[in-house]
Amino acid sequence: MMVVRTHKAGKRCLLRRLGMAGLLLGLTACGPGSGPAPRLYPAALPEDDKGATYRLIMYGGMDPNDFETVAILDREDDPYRIVSHTGEIRVKSKEGLNVDEALAEARQFLGRHNDFMGLEIRELRLADGHLPGYEIRTDYSPTAGRLGELLDTTYLPGPDQTIIFYVYWPPGIDDSGPSTDDKNP
Repeated sequence: MMVVRTHKAGKRCLLRRLGMAGLLLGLTACGPGSGPAPRLYPAALPEDDKGATYRLIMYGGMDPNDFETVAILDREDDPYRIVSHTGEIRVKSKEGLNVDEALAEARQFLGRHNDFMGLEIRELRLADGHLPGYEIRTDYSPTAGRLGELLDTTYLPGPDQTIIFYVYWPPGIDDSGPSTDDKNP
């Protein structure tokens, strides 16, 4: 007789993996904004952006030591709008900021974490070379381990020139670290 052991956390992890895979596959395969996904590249914010204004999107930060926290600068003078897949849940935003104001607000938002060492900035580029915005993340101290580096953000084209961003932990990882529930006894 075969004995099957199940774990709630293992089932939850499997369901989360299947759900995320289905969601991403569905959005990329048949979404109205189908096309190449925007890519992230290491960058620095422009010093003088000729009067451009940004909308600062602050995702996460439910408590000061939340690793699931990202800031995104969305250029207001281009046709693209960056939006969260969660809508307004877990998202705060401020509009009409110049690059220096947006960077100061992002630093204040991300800098609340105990392991904060600095900011890591990446530019968000479309396949045609257009730059709709920037992603800003916390550069964590070594005492935080690799947990801060494992958080994933994905950007996909959406309808009506939107770019939808997803923030999630890779399968088997959550904000407390790698899961051991999936191992066989």
